[in-house]
Amino acid sequence: MKLHFVVSDPKDVAQLSAIGVKCFLSSYYYMKKRSPAVFIAHDTLIDSGGFTARMKGIEIPVEAYAKWLKTYGVKTAFNLDVLDVRKSFENQRYLEKYSGAYIIPVYHLSDYNSQRELIAEFKRYPYVSVGGVVGEKSDPAVRWSFYAYVFKTLSEATKVHGLGITAIKELESFPWYSVDSLSWRYPSLYPSVRRYLRLPERMAAYASTEGDKGYARRRGVEMMLDRERSVTELWASRGVVW
Repeated sequence: MKLHFVVSDPKDVAQLSAIGVKCFLSSYYYMKKRSPAVFIAHDTLIDSGGFTARMKGIEIPVEAYAKWLKTYGVKTAFNLDVLDVRKSFENQRYLEKYSGAYIIPVYHLSDYNSQRELIAEFKRYPYVSVGGVVGEKSDPAVRWSFYAYVFKTLSEATKVHGLGITAIKELESFPWYSVDSLSWRYPSLYPSVRRYLRLPERMAAYASTEGDKGYARRRGVEMMLDRERSVTELWASRGVVW
């Protein structure tokens, strides 16, 4: 399993690479005015940044996204998915035609809840993603049913990416090809990271200096790398090797 570390600053790539990180995920929303060369020189996925744009009340033109991907020779990127399902499929087709990249379609928890049959549209793709889970106050049982439905419906050969899905129980229960995480940047916000690092609930005093913050982040990165290795080994023992 690949764990892609979410980054937006080239300095992060250099620092994380020095610790042993090989996979990254960056967003067009933050990168659109500059070259992504430092990012795509590694194993990097490009996200449209559509969710961030919606939260800020900004629209991302699919034409601009496609042109940027084409200009910089990006190999793999996520669809520009929007709240309108029909428009999301239109964006998928447009990007497939004009971006020059493999466009990973996104199947949302909301799709599963309201238009479950839409997954049929994804069966022809060798690499798909599932999202819309992070930040949702959904019933854990519903999320579990969502994951189970996806892996049961898609071919065993289909690679599945989990957007923001890094809980150890979820990683050990379903054979994800890849996932991504932002938690390395904010180790004090995530209970699992705090427990791993033996950090106090309140980090204000602990992270009072840049050195403390750097230490917590580094240890958080090491924890995530350990998780990537252990989950990969677990699925290999079960006969799942990508």
